[in-house]
Amino acid sequence: IKYIATGTLASGLLFSGCDWAEKKEAVVKSLWKYKYGRTPSEIEHDNLLLSQQFFSQQEIAMITQLGHFILPSNEVGDIEKAEVPDFIEFMAKDFPDFQEPLKGGLATLNERAQLQFNLSFANTDDKQKQLLIDPIAYPDAVSEALLEQSEFFTLMRNLVLTGYFTSEVGLKDLGYQGNQPNVW
Repeated sequence: IKYIATGTLASGLLFSGCDWAEKKEAVVKSLWKYKYGRTPSEIEHDNLLLSQQFFSQQEIAMITQLGHFILPSNEVGDIEKAEVPDFIEFMAKDFPDFQEPLKGGLATLNERAQLQFNLSFANTDDKQKQLLIDPIAYPDAVSEALLEQSEFFTLMRNLVLTGYFTSEVGLKDLGYQGNQPNVW
């Protein structure tokens, strides 16, 4: 399907008189992660979301650091290779209910880092990050004062793991080979 879609796009560009070398980047960007069949309205919706920026660069840096803390790198890859920060950015735009908890959670985590260490979250070391995350990482044992932070962390953990393990890198990490004939 990927090759059919790419061939169709390439043929259309070729016959419309476009120079393939100039348009290659635009074609690759329009295919982005969606290498499977999409309806025209889905493509339009996805392209609209991809053209917008929800998180600031500082927030993306926090998401990346938090993601590395949630799921450390291994020999197969890491969250950046799996494009997890991009996935979280896309999900926040696609599901508006995620926006306030994610932005608010990042801001509160940063405030806690400022209060506790007089540093932004991005500038804390791993031990300091651990001290900030441990009180919110276990929902059953969280204090009432940190309940909202715990919900934020649970959402972030779910997004990081979903983004990673549904990516090509994550599937390779799992060793998933797909359906195979006569192997039950």
